[in-house]
Amino acid sequence: KRYKSRKQYLFNPAFWCHLWDWVAHRRLKPSTGLAGVVLALRHCEQPVNLYGFHHDAHNFHYFNEVDDKVQKEVHKFHPLEEEAAIYEELEGYNLTV
Repeated sequence: KRYKSRKQYLFNPAFWCHLWDWVAHRRLKPSTGLAGVVLALRHCEQPVNLYGFHHDAHNFHYFNEVDDKVQKEVHKFHPLEEEAAIYEELEGYNLTV
């Protein structure tokens, strides 16, 4: 109700299942960053440019500062180390730059 003037989109649940495959079904949920990259790989011409996208296990938030508590606890919720390895692998296959 609050955002009647804004378009809102939902991910198909099957897409999230596909993302879980990418991180080997760990109990941690994939990040929205990984979701965006996978969505771009599925719908855009390759290689997908990840300009400005920091993909390592420590600097995960790309547009603003994150407080220390979030920085320390994010690993409890997202498999950032696995995601960083995925990004490196994608770059090795020339799917991203």
